[in-house]
Amino acid sequence: MRQSMPGKVCFILKQPFRTQNPLALSCLGLLICILVVRAADDDVVIPMDVKSLSESLSPFSNQTDVGISTEMTLCECEKAGGAPNGLSCDKEGWFISSFEREGSWLSGGGLVPLSHAICCRPCLPSELPKTAAPIAPDANAVAVMSIGCHASSGSGPWALKCEEQGSSIVTGWEQAVLVSSSIDAYYPMGGAACCTPSLLLETGDAWEFERCDCVASNDINCGGLSTHRLLFGFDHWRITRTGDFVPIGPAQCCKMCLSDTVHPMDLCDDLNFCSGHGICTLGSCQCRPGWAGPDCGIPGGGMNHGLPQWLVSVIIMSSCAALSLLMLAINRLIRFFQMRSAGALRSLQKII
Repeated sequence: MRQSMPGKVCFILKQPFRTQNPLALSCLGLLICILVVRAADDDVVIPMDVKSLSESLSPFSNQTDVGISTEMTLCECEKAGGAPNGLSCDKEGWFISSFEREGSWLSGGGLVPLSHAICCRPCLPSELPKTAAPIAPDANAVAVMSIGCHASSGSGPWALKCEEQGSSIVTGWEQAVLVSSSIDAYYPMGGAACCTPSLLLETGDAWEFERCDCVASNDINCGGLSTHRLLFGFDHWRITRTGDFVPIGPAQCCKMCLSDTVHPMDLCDDLNFCSGHGICTLGSCQCRPGWAGPDCGIPGGGMNHGLPQWLVSVIIMSSCAALSLLMLAINRLIRFFQMRSAGALRSLQKII
């Protein structure tokens, strides 16, 4: 197997260094490898001119109603602002439909989605359709929520899409990589974050959506308001020099229809019916943004998006550097006491 350039560079740069602190050398080598890999990947994507946001999305009204159809439409779309680097939806009940820009992968070709992601929210139906699901006849929908959020359980390239089983839709990505220092654009890498859209009813019950009318797009976009489809994931990929997987178009896109799956609030009667601030899934409360606690009765809770990737990198590198300095100081201290002991021994031998 041909050795990659980043590995060769790290091997060459390690040769001239001489130190009695192997941990410091390892950390320095790790830092150099990361910088070289990052620099080597900077030129793998060429951003392309694509339609502007206004051209990519249909001029449909932002306040449409679904009527009595089980097929949901999208009400509005906007640029994502969630971590990492605008490639995740940061609002409850919003899901990725498209991307602001696209690029071309040099090695092997293919269209790459670039930041920002375009997130859309499904409309609330003005009237609930008739269904076999256990829904009160006079129930009304009050909000669209994201339930069962999780990292895609697929391994390797299969993590670039949500599971075939279930009804989850992509809401974000695990990692983001900067295309170039001169271009403020990032492409997703690693696994997708998936959530299931659900209607929150005034009774507290949650009515799940399911994927329907799924198709492959012509590029990396699902169309937003012009198609009313959301991103299910990507079936094609490219592998980076570091062995990570990057999604490549076409995108797999689905409309959302109301299913026969309902999460009744009665299962959480011992949790005060989630205090009216959440939904009941399998006997546990999933709180709406702004509420926390087992029964969603504590104000001030919110969605936890985790630390930004750049901050995690800074913490890891700082910890490595601090540990290296500590090991160097201990090494110097040990040598000092060794020299002192040797001097004392020589003085004692002269006296004797």
